[in-house]
Amino acid sequence: MPDTMMPDVPAEALAIYETAPANLLTLVLNEDNDSGQTGWANLTAKGDQTEVILLLSPGDLETESAHIHSGRCGDALGGVAHPLTSFVDGAGFSITTLEVEMASLLNGDFAINTHKKGEGSVYTNCGNIPADAESVTIALGAQNDSGQSGLATLTARGTTTEIVAFLSPGALESQLMHIHSGQCGADTLGGVVHPLTSFIGGFGPSVTTVNAPLNSVRTGDFAINIHQAGKPSVYTACGNIGRNTATITLDLSEDNSSGQSGFALLTPRGDNTEVWLSLSKGSMISSAVHIHSGQCGDSLGDVVHGLTNFSGETSATLLEGVSLSSLLTGGFAVNSHNVRSPLVYTSCGNIPGIDVTMIASTDGEFSFNIGELVVPAGRQITLDFSNLGERPHTVYFHSFADQNSKNGRADWLNTGESQAQQFVFDRPGLYSFYCPVGSHENSGMIGTLRVVGPSTGGDPTIALEAPTTSRELRGPTVPYGVSVTNFDVSDDDPSSGRIKISLDDTDFGSVDSVIGALTNLAQGVYSLTAELVNSDDSSLNPPVQSTITFTLNDETATPTGNPALGVSPIAGRSTVVIE
Repeated sequence: MPDTMMPDVPAEALAIYETAPANLLTLVLNEDNDSGQTGWANLTAKGDQTEVILLLSPGDLETESAHIHSGRCGDALGGVAHPLTSFVDGAGFSITTLEVEMASLLNGDFAINTHKKGEGSVYTNCGNIPADAESVTIALGAQNDSGQSGLATLTARGTTTEIVAFLSPGALESQLMHIHSGQCGADTLGGVVHPLTSFIGGFGPSVTTVNAPLNSVRTGDFAINIHQAGKPSVYTACGNIGRNTATITLDLSEDNSSGQSGFALLTPRGDNTEVWLSLSKGSMISSAVHIHSGQCGDSLGDVVHGLTNFSGETSATLLEGVSLSSLLTGGFAVNSHNVRSPLVYTSCGNIPGIDVTMIASTDGEFSFNIGELVVPAGRQITLDFSNLGERPHTVYFHSFADQNSKNGRADWLNTGESQAQQFVFDRPGLYSFYCPVGSHENSGMIGTLRVVGPSTGGDPTIALEAPTTSRELRGPTVPYGVSVTNFDVSDDDPSSGRIKISLDDTDFGSVDSVIGALTNLAQGVYSLTAELVNSDDSSLNPPVQSTITFTLNDETATPTGNPALGVSPIAGRSTVVIE
């Protein structure tokens, strides 16, 4: 982190950090031509518009005009694509609302560039706008009544990661900041993995370059944690770094008593694949490493792709012209070799094959090809998701927030795109998967996830997950979905129970599915209740139920009768069982 003075942040700019929206991107504006000025830019998606906030420190030069250029900072910088609001006093604060979608700027071919006052050909600062897949923004939530919250943007810079964090002022003052193992919480946060640049003055900005690739901390097992100034044992803010579901993770197991084990991360980069490896120290030292045909053990075949030799405990490679999907056949393995005796293998890990293929928009725009997915609890599955629709789609899972990467538009797949993802569902029960884009779930883009395994104990639970009340609802048909744990739901087994559905004062009886639909709904406010009942429809003791209130604002809804249970959105779709 360069020792530079950052600008004071106006109150109107601080407001965006209070909520830390998931669709906000932060990037550093680096000094150019010895301007002595540094700063940062915030880009926030606002529907079809993009809000751009620039903050720039004073320096040896003064800045006036600012633009989004095509190309990248340096010799590759192109012409002006979008003008931004000029700086009034040579530094400070600039805000612009662009009439373009943020997604259109996140293709890796734009940069924000600023110009010297009175001499526009002299550049004072520049920062590259990263591509979607290269960056993730997380919220930093207040801890211990600190009153401090903010955000951090992690951006891939080759084999390093740039972390730009900002923290609002509050009741406490912060100083130290680190990436920890584990997740936020007194019982789940682990030790320090990477130290980050401390806050000066108790809040504000922090910029750090970490000597590790972005995906090495996007496994769902890391968090950014901040400590009170003078009392580091008191945490002031924390944010979990979301898992990159597009990254395929595999264990590297010890071979030949090497004492070395670790993991491999395979991440798609367009038509290329980024491979990052980590191995522990052991009685042997590894050097050469490759992707082989076959699987670990007696069936390991020849070298197919060479990888970068280990430097210490890590290796990073970009396999150009090798797509990740071409490796996910169940016929490849990552294998490492002893530095002194290359014929001696030190570790090996099988690259998984695809367990299930899920396709969007196979029967209308808002549909999945799968109605129910049955998986064993605790088993890692590899899911290949493809979008055949005309709109962006992806798949998330209710009740498994840690399995959703939460990267907003970065998760969306456009027409014709596909992506392999890994998931581990560790809690037996009935849940639902859905498309989080816009109102797609409320339009019927939902399905059942059945996680099979021994009961973990505990009382029966039920939770209404859909309809999503934060999204627009259109009638006259509205899908619903519930999650159920510690309770068997079946129509075939008399010892199992069912789910009773009621709307306002109308009881629709019991069903054996966690996914269904309400039909003949006119504009208005409704109260929906789902209750677990015995096979004879009697209530449990005590009753177990979930209720949500939703509003239907659709003036065009034209019911043809009284409210009733309609055709389930998963009717006619296939059931896929993974052993």
